[in-house]
Formats: sequence, C-alpha cells, structure tokens
Amino acid sequence: MKNVITNQKFTCLKEGIYKPKSKSYVDDQNAQQVKTNKKQAQSIRTACISHIRIRMVEEKRIVSIFEKEHNHDLIPSPSKACFFQCYRKIGDEENELIGTLHEQNISAHHIMDVISSLHGGLRNLTFIRKDMNNRTTILRRELLGVDMSTAIEYFQQIQAKNLSFLYVVQVDDDNTIKNPFWVDGKSRMAYQHFGDVITFDRTYMTNKYSMPFALIIGVNHHRQSILFGCALIRDEKVKSFIWVFRTWLEAMFDHHPISILTDQDPAMKEAIKIVFPNITHCFCQWHIMNKARYELGLLYNVKE
Repeated sequence: MKNVITNQKFTCLKEGIYKPKSKSYVDDQNAQQVKTNKKQAQSIRTACISHIRIRMVEEKRIVSIFEKEHNHDLIPSPSKACFFQCYRKIGDEENELIGTLHEQNISAHHIMDVISSLHGGLRNLTFIRKDMNNRTTILRRELLGVDMSTAIEYFQQIQAKNLSFLYVVQVDDDNTIKNPFWVDGKSRMAYQHFGDVITFDRTYMTNKYSMPFALIIGVNHHRQSILFGCALIRDEKVKSFIWVFRTWLEAMFDHHPISILTDQDPAMKEAIKIVFPNITHCFCQWHIMNKARYELGLLYNVKE
C-alpha cells in the first residue's frame, strides 16, 4: 500500500519542554546585528509522557503502547475541553450569521452576544471571542478590496461628468490601495477665495475598517463651513499625513494656506512642518478641552 500511515503517536498537550528562541534583526543604519529576546509567555509544557501509539498490522490498527499517567492535573471539567484550540471551530451556520451581521456594521462584541444568546450562553459555543475577532478581521479585509474598487469606479463616473473632480489613491508595496483622496471642483474653486485658514479633522472613524476619515474644512464669507477635500487614512503615521497634505496641495494648485488648525497628534505635527514650513499651526480648542476633561478629572469640574 502506498501513502498509508502505518505508525502514529498521539501525545499529551503538555508533552515535551518548551525551548525559548531569540529573534535577530539587522539594523539598517549601522548594519550591526542585534539580538533581542522576545517576551516569553508562560509555557504549558510539563514534559508529560502520557501518549498512545497505534500501529498497522496486517491491515488492522492496534494499540501498541498506551501510557495513561500524566504528571500534571487534568482539567477540572470535561466540558472545558471545547476551549482547546484543536476543538475550537466556527460552524457553517454561525459563520454565515457572522457575515450577515458584519455587513450591517454590527461590532464583533455584539455579534458574539447575539450568537451566544441563540445557543443559550457562551458555555455552549464551540469557539471563543478571539476566534470571533479573527473571523471579522478576515471579513473586513475581504470587504476592503471590494468596497474600495467600488469607490474607485464611483469616482471615475463622477470625473467623467465633471472634469474638475479629482481623486488620487496611494498604494502600498503589495499594490493595495492605502490612502484614497478626493475633492470636487466647487471645493477647489472655493479654496482660492477662502483658503487662508483650514482645519484638518480626522476624528471620524468608519465602522468596518477603523480607518480615520479626514476632512479639510474652511469657512466662507457667510461663516459657513465648506469642504476642501476628503481622505481615508489607513495608518496615522508621518508618511501618510505627508502624502495627504502634498496631494491636497497639488489639487489646490500649490496655494498654501496661512494657518491650519488640528489636534495635538505628534505625527501630524511633524508632517505639517515638512509640507507647510511657513504656516501657522494651531491646536483645536475642542480637542484640548476634551483632553482636559479626561486627564484632569475632578479638577476640571471644580475649576471653570
């Protein structure tokens, strides 16, 4: 017989002894190899020798060795065995329900509550909250590509009707869309008249992807807020902010504003220094007072 397992050994989960490994990396600047020890989690292995060996003899499987003694305490309740990783599994019905609820922008926490209530409690589920979070993360990544391609098609349709509409996308090393930016013709025209002072606000978060929705806002002569551009930012790092600011500046015909109002994000502050070296950078009072309420606590309520 070919490709048939004739001898197999099944061991205890705590078999053997864990040997920690060190992680090495090379510093790009000085080309020196540095070794850093990764923070080690407590190992569950106790060198348990409990095992069973099954052999095939004349097309029959027999137990050749059976060592039943463990050198550690077993789980107090057999019902908790379902929490072992080898037993955890999201069923087809639960998987379909997760996808349906996720499409409705329901958080993983609430999805877990719904499924547990349908099964009579968390103890009756065959998976844990971590498995749920991993599944919703996969769904979010799958939807990101579909939704982003749909958005790009929509931008192309608008641009075909209005040539002054502009959209630009930044891609990463994997040729995946990272940061999309768009602005319409009316905003580009209004900026030429009311672009002395702008506000860059990225406190709005989307539910599915947790990507900050950044708005560039100004005020017209009627004291009405006007939009000067929009962007979705995957990561709030200096490079991403630099790309957004430079892209927006090119869309506005390289017309620099006089002042910009933002929150106290250090990465954003560094990007503004690079892209707008001569601008007056101010911090938003609302963000300052909001942090004061959180950081100062009782003192904030006592002292007006």
